Amino acid sequence: MKKYNAYKDSGVKWIGEIPSHWGLRRAKYMFNKEKREVRDIDDVVTCFRDGEVTLRKNRRTTGFTESFTEIGYQGVRKGDLVIHQMDAFAGSIGVSDSDGKCTSVYHCCTPKGSYDAHYYAHLVRLMAKRGYIQSLYRGIRERSSDFKFPVFGNQFLAIPPLHEQQAIVDYLKDKTLKIEQYVSARERERESCLTA
Repeated sequence: MKKYNAYKDSGVKWIGEIPSHWGLRRAKYMFNKEKREVRDIDDVVTCFRDGEVTLRKNRRTTGFTESFTEIGYQGVRKGDLVIHQMDAFAGSIGVSDSDGKCTSVYHCCTPKGSYDAHYYAHLVRLMAKRGYIQSLYRGIRERSSDFKFPVFGNQFLAIPPLHEQQAIVDYLKDKTLKIEQYVSARERERESCLTA
């Protein structure tokens, strides 16, 4: 990753210092909250706590509460930044890899300008991991709450130039792949020792 020579205080406690050429902007000026009609061809999309947003059938089909009627369902499209209203604090934030439908408890957002949805998914997940999203909740239940889009919309987000957003995403993707390969290799070694 590139090292920067000059930094500035963002003025936002959870962000801290940022490179001096980065900007700050409230999320409501960066993202639209979509409300799309559901199509007959749409299957259910789920936002998981590890940040994957995909068709439910791609990952697992058990352990979910099923609805007999789909009141309030909305369309989600590939590339949407998806934030789970009740589970964002635990990392249920990501970019959908599929077209489909989801409940109204999801915020399906599209960038208004040169904002990489994958970069901002990482950034908002970082907000969750640092406990910042939970501090914004207004609900009363401890493990689940109600994170409204207007609350998210008022938060300042750091804005690197688009090419840097994409470079950060590529860097994280590469590092994640290497970690997954390392973990898989160690698991194979352990299994071979157990069967030997």
